[in-house]
Amino acid sequence: NQTLLSTLSVDSHCYDLFVTDDDTLYCCFPELHQVIAWSLRNPFPVISDIYGTGCPGSATWMLNWPCGISVTQSQDLYVADCTNN
Repeated sequence: NQTLLSTLSVDSHCYDLFVTDDDTLYCCFPELHQVIAWSLRNPFPVISDIYGTGCPGSATWMLNWPCGISVTQSQDLYVADCTNN
């Protein structure tokens, strides 16, 4: 979606992405230690969910260099949190 790409600005590179059946785009940003989700059905690029705090860590609510993602049909998000093994 060119509108999404030209309007949305993030200060990092998306390492891996996944699009679900309900048109939600998940993208992991290792340098930001976050996974971010956007609804592609929304005409304006609005972040719908953020996973991780933006700081590296090993607590259950933190990520440390997420480098892979997948979402199941039941909307369970799996993250390959590389530095946390």
